[in-house]
Amino acid sequence: MPRAVFFDRDDTLIRCRDITPDGDLGDPSLVELIGGAETAADLLKRRDYKLGVITNQGGVARGRYTTDEVEAVNTRLNELLGGRIDTFRYCPYHPEGVIEPFKREHFWRKPSPGMLLDAAEELGVKLSESWMVGDSPRDIVAGRAAGCRTVLFLRPGMGATAAAGADYAVSSLVDAAELIAASEPIEGEKSTVTLRALVGAPLRERAVRDVVQATARAIAERNGVKLEALNVTDDSVVAELETSRLAAVGFAAELRRLTNEWYRSKFGVTTLWGDPKEGRL
Repeated sequence: MPRAVFFDRDDTLIRCRDITPDGDLGDPSLVELIGGAETAADLLKRRDYKLGVITNQGGVARGRYTTDEVEAVNTRLNELLGGRIDTFRYCPYHPEGVIEPFKREHFWRKPSPGMLLDAAEELGVKLSESWMVGDSPRDIVAGRAAGCRTVLFLRPGMGATAAAGADYAVSSLVDAAELIAASEPIEGEKSTVTLRALVGAPLRERAVRDVVQATARAIAERNGVKLEALNVTDDSVVAELETSRLAAVGFAAELRRLTNEWYRSKFGVTTLWGDPKEGRL
């Protein structure tokens, strides 16, 4: 089934905050791409992704520009991207607006997922295999609510805590596109990941070994990943998967998180696996 990458517009694909003091851009003559936007769009289109733009435009409700001007900006953006955007969705509503009938809340306004759901239906894409890329936590919340994987585009000065809730965080659109492309396995691609115990040989215990094995198989099944082999020793587990390296790392992170939670609940505050910052997943 086709898949898509949905982008926020302002300060993700085009500059906004450093052009207009109020953060609202309604003049197509001022549209300027963020660095790497065209390269990122081209890379994703070559990987057969549909591309969409999902943008809150509460400036319409606040009387700063009209829906015609929003569409003119969108048209100019797509011209600069070589016509690579397949669909646009914008939400002109805001509960603190002054223009009727836009002065109200609406299911399309992010962080609600309405625009994503509507765009996905038009494009015929599967949201669980699609992505939302944006520079704001509300983009991430909307993407996750719609069932997408999410990438936070970190603006200069944004701290690491801003990435909370996002699947990934990047500092450039090209990085985002390369990450998304790398998540799709090449046919027959295989990856191996290893988790090592923090101390001792906890997997010598049959109960611990059984939980680790069952959790690994459940994660693989839930994510549609072929688990070719699972080798468990007294102090480690090695999983061989038919998937991309990026997906395999995600599998290992989920296995680590879930089994750590179970281990702490059963044995107290003890952590089962070593810290990945020490070079061990």
